[in-house]
Amino acid sequence: MNKTFAQKVDSSIWGYPSRNTCGCRCKDGLDDKQSSSFLDESSIHGLKYLGQANSCWQARIFWAAATSVAFMCGVYLIYQVFAKSVASPVLVSFASEPTPIWEIPFPALTVCNMNKVRASKAKEVIEHAASHPDNVTLQQEMEFIKEVCDGTVDIIDDEHSHSEAKSSATLDLSDDQVHHFLNSISHSCEEMIVQCHFEGAERDCKEIFIPVITDDGQCCGFNVMPEHLMFRNKDGHGTKEEKKRWSNWDMQDGYNHKPNKGKPDCGQDKNGHSVHKRSAEGECKNEDGNPPKWKEEEMPRRAVAPGLHMGLSITLNTQVEESYCTGFQSTGFKGLLHVPASQPEMVEYGFAISPGSENFYGLDPQLIHADPSLHKIAPTKRQCYLQDERSLQFYQHYTLLNCLMECEANVTYNHCACNMYYQPRTEDHPLCTTSQLDCYHTSVKYVEESAFAGADDEYQDANCECLPSCTAYEFPAQASSSKITTAAKLHLPARITDKFPQLRNDSFVQDNIAILHVYFSHLHFMRNERDELYGMLDIISNIGGLLGLCMGFSMLSAVEALYFGAKYVLSLLTLKKKE
Repeated sequence: MNKTFAQKVDSSIWGYPSRNTCGCRCKDGLDDKQSSSFLDESSIHGLKYLGQANSCWQARIFWAAATSVAFMCGVYLIYQVFAKSVASPVLVSFASEPTPIWEIPFPALTVCNMNKVRASKAKEVIEHAASHPDNVTLQQEMEFIKEVCDGTVDIIDDEHSHSEAKSSATLDLSDDQVHHFLNSISHSCEEMIVQCHFEGAERDCKEIFIPVITDDGQCCGFNVMPEHLMFRNKDGHGTKEEKKRWSNWDMQDGYNHKPNKGKPDCGQDKNGHSVHKRSAEGECKNEDGNPPKWKEEEMPRRAVAPGLHMGLSITLNTQVEESYCTGFQSTGFKGLLHVPASQPEMVEYGFAISPGSENFYGLDPQLIHADPSLHKIAPTKRQCYLQDERSLQFYQHYTLLNCLMECEANVTYNHCACNMYYQPRTEDHPLCTTSQLDCYHTSVKYVEESAFAGADDEYQDANCECLPSCTAYEFPAQASSSKITTAAKLHLPARITDKFPQLRNDSFVQDNIAILHVYFSHLHFMRNERDELYGMLDIISNIGGLLGLCMGFSMLSAVEALYFGAKYVLSLLTLKKKE
């Protein structure tokens, strides 16, 4: 390219004739319409000073430096935005409006008697095992009692101590046998829970509480998902009606319809008359005075109003005389409020309920709801799992507690060749005997210490990778309690005191009875939203805003750059043809 061609290109782009070394101006530029200057016409701040023909070279250097510094500042700030979106890609913020309590489930409540095994049943098993040393079932049941008691069984009678010393039966038990043994040796829900009220109505405790197997023995659960819905390998059990009742709620999206609390099944004869009695308040009662069953009640249950009388109230009986073994240094109950789809871990997270006390738990629920846009962010970055991202081997629904429980089960089996009675397992996995309890405790300790950080060389096969759920429920409570002084203040109906006459005794009530109230404190709560920090619109807005702040750059500025760039290329092509 010769000097004349370069001068013509300079003239066509910058809009003024270039000077040669002799100081004369070139005359071969394009016409005025084709030579409109990008620097003079650009909306980007500072560029017009670079293109002024009458500007001195010092001014041009100053504006070139200022424009370059502004451009570099804009690029640096944009880099910081991208760096923040990569380092902390998730934003948790308050929802724009409060959420009513009926949009979340009433918390599942699991209640355990601190005494895991009834003394009368333990004594019976030990006596029968001593009389029938060759009976495998009795030997297994006695070994199972020791496992439930975590190897710390107190010998009731010295004359039967040889039975326990000889007990070396293996525990190759099926799930049905585990349930049978636990139902036999544990406190039944009917005996442990004397009276129940929910949402202002007395309810049949056997209907709203179900037996739940936990790490603290067999307990009683309210609003807890049944085993055949919670576990994958038990999906074939249960009725269609029960599955249908639980089908309107999931962890991620919540409920898909308005509250449906059901109604008491009062029953009617062919003339449409009720076949049940009604109380003075108009409540439906069975012929024996017990509260009726309810029909068309959705699961999990939810509260439609706050306050003590619209929550759950239960009266508990410790049965201190049946004390045999416990994992604690006291008597009474342990309770846990948790998500309905989660298996409770009572030993680590349960709270104590003391006999002789009335306990009030006012709940202020917390909900973090995850936006589907989080799928674009890796779970390790956002530090949580969406429901469709992590599939567990045993559990239908992912929760942090379910993941930890499954991890403990896998590690225990891999290193002890057995599982505890409450851990999820397949039918070919035997239960741990008392000689394997030390191995079990070592496995659980490892999981508790390193489930989140990753496995070491010894436990790489555990593959825990447990993270919280992106959509998570929590039920923090304000707790208070008062002392029960007399039996008369319990105001129990005659049908209950006739069934349990000891409930009329003040001393028995003070040593055995506890009352628990669980209720929502407010009608609404503020929900949190877990969303990506910067979506595509946010990124474009940030880039445009920063470039506009530093250089006055806008979308039309980009159009201008494209326009003048195309014009430059056309000028080159046109002049090259002329040459």
